[in-house]
Amino acid sequence: MKTSRVACVTALLLAVSAACAPTAPPAPSESGKAGGQAIIGGLVQARVLNPILLTDLPSGAVSGQIYESLIALNKDTGLPEPRLAERFEQSPDSRTLTFVLRDGLQWSDGTPFSGDDFLFTAEAVMRSKKTIWKNRFQDISGARDYADGKAETRASLSRARRLP
Repeated sequence: MKTSRVACVTALLLAVSAACAPTAPPAPSESGKAGGQAIIGGLVQARVLNPILLTDLPSGAVSGQIYESLIALNKDTGLPEPRLAERFEQSPDSRTLTFVLRDGLQWSDGTPFSGDDFLFTAEAVMRSKKTIWKNRFQDISGARDYADGKAETRASLSRARRLP
């Protein structure tokens, strides 16, 4: 009787484990294409996709898959590397950073990406009442006055122009 009970339990466990066994993922039908979908699984849903307004880790993780930065830190060396910027230069007095954008950058709809897009983002962050990212721009000369509405222009942010 004890043997048949052990056999029943063993058979039940085998049946349950076989039902839960992983299956092979479906073979990809196509490689990525413009206008396709990216499915990213997570335990918590992103609350916002606007990087200016994000404050939670899940939103930041998703946003990091959507948007690119001008530069990023190399995970091995800790040194900055170009991303959207082809290169960046620091002036001898360390008071000016110049970013040169890569040629051919586009938004997902095909609209060209330019220095005006960076300026728009910087202005939006500095004027936002809800962002937590003002520290990214606060050390730019004139940024605090612009954020406080005391200035109509960002004194030290200048529009990108073609550099050799």
